[in-house]
Amino acid sequence: MLSERVPLPKIWRTHERSDMRSALFAAAAAVLVLAGCSAQSDSESEALPTPITSSSAPAGPAEVPIALGEVFTISGPSYTAGVTIERVFVPGACSGAPDDSVAIQVDVDVKSGDGTREVLNTGTIRERTRDGYIEKERTISRSCGDIDELDAVNVQTGDKYRGVVWLKDDVDPESELLINAPTGGGPITEVFVLNLSDIEIATDAPAPPADDEPTAPTAAAVPTTAAPTVVECLFGTPGPSRMSDGTIQNTEFCANQPGAAESRYLESNCSDMAWRQEMGFEGDRLCGSSLFEDGALGGN
Repeated sequence: MLSERVPLPKIWRTHERSDMRSALFAAAAAVLVLAGCSAQSDSESEALPTPITSSSAPAGPAEVPIALGEVFTISGPSYTAGVTIERVFVPGACSGAPDDSVAIQVDVDVKSGDGTREVLNTGTIRERTRDGYIEKERTISRSCGDIDELDAVNVQTGDKYRGVVWLKDDVDPESELLINAPTGGGPITEVFVLNLSDIEIATDAPAPPADDEPTAPTAAAVPTTAAPTVVECLFGTPGPSRMSDGTIQNTEFCANQPGAAESRYLESNCSDMAWRQEMGFEGDRLCGSSLFEDGALGGN
């Protein structure tokens, strides 16, 4: 006998349909929420600016190691010259007085030049200390007996020069010298590096008097006229002096006075247009002219 199917109560079927509708509504709401979050995320992504990735830092000047006796070529705005550092030494004495200043013996061979620039002028030799600090303008103009100072000024094609570049007294013998050409106001692109710690800095001690030479027979005393003495220093190059007998002579006494050193410094640099441009109105004052103020250097 088949069992008779008993229908569910009506109230149960009503609750079942209500639960299904609630489940469908909840699912639809969840889909809408997810779609809204996705749309908001896409909108925010579009609103955010694209990050700018910085390019690598600009490369510094190329460094070229150099050694004693090795020719390196310096190319400036108005010249090209082969330069050789022949030796680095301490004179030991200047004008009879002890001297521990460091001197660089330099040979310059000008390959091309228009007569307006100076090789190894002020500002082209810097110092990099053992701690990596850069010290600028490490050269100084001075006089020391018969040692000739480098005077490669207003160089022209075919010129050759030999002389000494003096370093300031506080240069560390364990540091590096950085040598570059004048840039004419632009960036330094090439630096020649001389490591002083790799060099044996010689000391030229004054020769002791020879005691074993035969003594010449004493000649009869001959009256001599007293040598003229310095009355006034007329500052200039290399140190003109007004003497007690009325003549003008170059003396080491006047050449080593502070005013003479400044005069040599200005005489060397006042003809350097790049230096004048860099110094501006101060250059006009030091050189006694108005080139910068008048706009002849492009300063204003």
